Amino acid sequence: MNPAVLNIYTRLLKSGVSDHCAKLFLNSAGVLNTQITTEKQDQVNKAIAKEILKQIDTDGATQRSAGGQELIALVGTTGVGKTTTIAKLAARFMLKEKKHVGLISIDNYRIGAMEQLKAYADILGISCFPAFNRKDLLYVLKRLAKHDVILIDTAGQSQYDTTRITELQRMLTADLEIRAHLLLSVTTSEDEMYRTALNFAPLKYQNYIFTKTDEAQRKGSIINQLMKMNLPISYLTNGQNVPEDIEIATREKIVRLILNHN
Repeated sequence: MNPAVLNIYTRLLKSGVSDHCAKLFLNSAGVLNTQITTEKQDQVNKAIAKEILKQIDTDGATQRSAGGQELIALVGTTGVGKTTTIAKLAARFMLKEKKHVGLISIDNYRIGAMEQLKAYADILGISCFPAFNRKDLLYVLKRLAKHDVILIDTAGQSQYDTTRITELQRMLTADLEIRAHLLLSVTTSEDEMYRTALNFAPLKYQNYIFTKTDEAQRKGSIINQLMKMNLPISYLTNGQNVPEDIEIATREKIVRLILNHN
């Protein structure tokens, strides 16, 4: 009865948007119980895109602490792309924003983690230090006190490993003004993405970074996650190339990803 509505509804589902979210968008756009012909397809599409835009908050510009320094930690599961993303951010801050950047690795579990980060640091010509405990971290932060941005690489861990998440919590929270970004891979199932966000909550992360957007055909899980636990999205990554494959998230870009308009 409503071919234009059916078209966009089907398109949302094919993009990975949940049935629940898709119907919410149709309803809030006021098209669900309205007779609309395909001649008005563009109007319907724009109305739905507008409703999706309302659910997206982006915050690519990290917030400075009182001292003017940005302390940024990337957290997430194993293999989500933290170290590569750290390198991309470091290059971006240096080359595009002309900031003095320092790197810290507190990944004490993965073999070669520090070496990988150090290799990126050597290429960029910036400082890179390990920190095996909170005392080390505080010492290294003092050494890097004059840097504009400090990027902290953390160990990847299972979202179900509460012991290691608690260890990381002790390192990063308390009186330190560290802004944590949770990395979520778009290739992850919707349920696991939600569980990851829920179980990493003790780290008090303030932003999402969605990774591997180039490896997933269905990117609707982004909006599904935002409808469950809404936080600003700071960056999107779309490949392994450093520093090219990262971009500041915009609401319009995310809507295009979800609706398969890359």
